[in-house]
Amino acid sequence: MRASDTVLERLNLTNKNSFSVSDNDIWLRDKNESIDMVIKASTMNSTATVFYDLIFFEFYGQEKLNRKIKDNLMGDNDFPWYYIDDVTAAYEEDNQGRPGLSHVYVEYNDDGSSEIVSDFHELFIPLLNEACAVLQVPTAKIIQGRSFLQFPLNLNSSEDDTPHIDLDEGERHIVVLYYVVTSDGDTVIYNERTEGDTYTVKQKVTPKQGRVVIFDGGLYHTAQQALRKHRCIVNYNLA
Repeated sequence: MRASDTVLERLNLTNKNSFSVSDNDIWLRDKNESIDMVIKASTMNSTATVFYDLIFFEFYGQEKLNRKIKDNLMGDNDFPWYYIDDVTAAYEEDNQGRPGLSHVYVEYNDDGSSEIVSDFHELFIPLLNEACAVLQVPTAKIIQGRSFLQFPLNLNSSEDDTPHIDLDEGERHIVVLYYVVTSDGDTVIYNERTEGDTYTVKQKVTPKQGRVVIFDGGLYHTAQQALRKHRCIVNYNLA
């Protein structure tokens, strides 16, 4: 990611072009012509292939694309946002009642098929291509793609949003999460892969315009409520 040196310093890691190890975590720094990123890997096999846990990166030279995405989703135009009664569990019984706006780019149907339902999906093709390049896979199946726009709510509770996964447990997929604007309201990724009463935090990610986090979709995750300004994200599930 841009400012990788600062990230490593904040994590108390040695600045290397290869890798550093801290508290049983392996942090790799990879740099090429388009990306400078820090990767957290859970393990490496005997041939040093990295099995990614979390990946953070920001585009070099993609400021124009970042502005285009922001202008389309949040500018003075006719982008079609739709109201949902809860950003995590819309219209489900006993949800937290934390409303927001949503837009679906690729819809995941009950029969397991996926279909593009929004012309705005084309905006994110460069992002998805870059994600495939980072993951070192030539192509990936897009299961679903959505955006969410949240506003500061006058809540009496400081509780985070409901921990969840985007698909059913056991349905393997990767989450590609893109932040449209810089805001508060961290993404919280947990260690757990099954629903429970308690969760332990693996990583928190603060929204920054143009930042991308890629992680194993089997990990339960959530968002903290934005308190100071609106929070807007793009979420794609790949397989």
